[in-house]
Amino acid sequence: MYGNLLSTVLGQQHVLTVAYRSFWNLLAQELCGDIQQFIDQKKTIKPAHILRNVQLVCYTWFLQKKNCIQPPLPDFISILYNINLHTYVLPNLPPVLYKLVYLSPFPTTQPQLPSLASSSASGSSANSVVSGITLLTTLTDNSRKKALK
Repeated sequence: MYGNLLSTVLGQQHVLTVAYRSFWNLLAQELCGDIQQFIDQKKTIKPAHILRNVQLVCYTWFLQKKNCIQPPLPDFISILYNINLHTYVLPNLPPVLYKLVYLSPFPTTQPQLPSLASSSASGSSANSVVSGITLLTTLTDNSRKKALK
């Protein structure tokens, strides 16, 4: 659906649409089983993480265009290769978008969630995931409380 949206809004020949189409074709035809293992079996990555990565690449591309900087060709395919190589890092929102989403200032220390590479190597990955989730929940709860005031 995201590819259809890009194609409808930007056109089929737009740089972002073409790059996303290449990403989607690689995912659907060659890497589907590998990526599915991380999503369904290992449960280390959610589809929303991949979509957020794609959206952040698009956001950065448009931000550079807005600032009259020639952006590089978007590399959505590297997201899939990073997952396969166990070097994928869960995406974080940039400070500008963080403020829009959580209605609060960007924290001075953003929660560090374990990457796939570190979680497979460390024995206490369950503890770090739980502490990361607790920290995220606390940040979200505090943001909601501030918004309600």
